[in-house]
Amino acid sequence: MNFKREVKASLAYIFFSCVYIFLGDYLVLSIATSLDSLSYYQSIKGGLFILISGGFVYVLIRHNTRSATSFHSTLKDIISHYQLIFDKSPLPCFIIDAETLRYIKVNQTAVEKYARPESEYLQANVVDFIVGFNASEVRALIKKIGRSGYEEMTIQSVDGLGKLNYQQVVAQRIALDGKEAIIFVSFDITSQKDNKIQVVDQMLEAVDQERAYISSEIHDGIKQYFGLANGLLKSYRESNQSQQELIIQRVLDLVEHGLEESRRLSHRLSPTSLNPTDLYGSIQRMVDNLNLIGDVTWSFEAEGEQPLADCITLNLYRIVQEATRNVRKHARASRASISMYLRDGWLSLKVEDNGVGFLKQDSGSYTDSLGLTTMRSRALKLNGNLSINSNPNEGTVVLVKVPLDQEISPSNEERISAAKASFK
Repeated sequence: MNFKREVKASLAYIFFSCVYIFLGDYLVLSIATSLDSLSYYQSIKGGLFILISGGFVYVLIRHNTRSATSFHSTLKDIISHYQLIFDKSPLPCFIIDAETLRYIKVNQTAVEKYARPESEYLQANVVDFIVGFNASEVRALIKKIGRSGYEEMTIQSVDGLGKLNYQQVVAQRIALDGKEAIIFVSFDITSQKDNKIQVVDQMLEAVDQERAYISSEIHDGIKQYFGLANGLLKSYRESNQSQQELIIQRVLDLVEHGLEESRRLSHRLSPTSLNPTDLYGSIQRMVDNLNLIGDVTWSFEAEGEQPLADCITLNLYRIVQEATRNVRKHARASRASISMYLRDGWLSLKVEDNGVGFLKQDSGSYTDSLGLTTMRSRALKLNGNLSINSNPNEGTVVLVKVPLDQEISPSNEERISAAKASFK
C-alpha cells in the first residue's frame, strides 16, 4: 500500500510508542522493589517519553518547514522564469481573467504588434477586440478551455489602427495570484490570409476579363454578322431578281463568317491541347508533356485507331487527365502507361502504374471521392464502365470500356446519380 509521508510518520510514531511503553513497563517492574521506587521509575519513563516525542515532532516539523520553504522557493523561481518568458516572447501573449474576461497581463510584443498601449488592454476585456464573438460565446469558449486545459483556434481581432487581423491562437488554463486565468499565445496569419484572398481576387479578375472579352467578341463580331444578314433578308422581298441572288450570296457569306467566329470562340473556351477528332494525338501530346515534367516515366500505345464522336473524345480525355493526376499525386510510381484498344465494337482505355497501390477499402488514398465519382460518371455517360484494380505494392490499373456501336445517351442522370450516391 502506498502511504503518504505523513501517514507513514504517524504509524512509525505509534509503533515506537507502543514498544517503548511495553518495554518500559517491563523494565520498571523488574527493577522496582517497592511502591515508592515503582512510582519513581514510572515518572522517569514518562519524562523520557515526553522528551523523545517532542524531539520526534520537532524533526517532523523542521523537515516539513524546510520542504515547504524549498517548494515555495522553487515555485517562486518558476514564476519568475515564466514571467521572463512571457515578457520576452517574440509572439504576442495575453493573460485574461477566466471569470471577468478582463486582460490581466499583456507582453510588449503584443503592444507593438497590435498598436495598443498596455493600459488600454488592462481597461478592457477580450470581447472588446475579438470580432465575431459575443460575451456569452467567449464565456462558453473559456469554460471549454477550463475543462480541457488546452485549445487551439483561429480568431479575428481589430488592432489599434482599426485593421482586421487573423490569428492562430493557442490557449491554456493557468493559475495566477490564486485565480483561474487563461494565457493566449498568438500567431499572426494575416499575411497568409491576404495572400489567399489576393490569389482568389486575381482568379476572379481573370475570369471577369475573359468573360468581358468573349462578350465583346460576340457583340462586335457574331452579332454584327447576323445583324447584317437579318437586314439583307428583310430587303430581299423588295429587291429585283438580280439583286436577290446577290443578297442570298452575301447572307451566306455572313453566316459562314459568323459560324467561323463561333468556332474560334468555342475553341478559346475548350482545352487548347485537345483536338475534338484526334483523341490519340491529344493523349500523346499529354504524355510528352508529362515526360517533360520527369517525376514519372510515361508511355502510350494505341491499336485500332478510328475517328471518335466528340462526346467520347472529350470524356475519355478528361478521364485520362484525372487518372494521370492521381498517379502523380498518390501512387509514388516510377513508371506508368496509357493504352487504348478498339476491339469488337468496344474501346478500352487503360492507365496503369507501378506505384504503392492500395486496399479496396482504402481507395480514398489513391483518389479523392469527387475525382473517382467524376471518372465513373463520365464512363456511365458513354454507356460504359470503369473499374479500378489495385493491391498494396503492386500498382494500380484504371480500366474504362466504352461501346462504339450504339448511340450515346446525352445524359444518364439516374445512373450518374446512383454512381455518385455509391461513393458518398
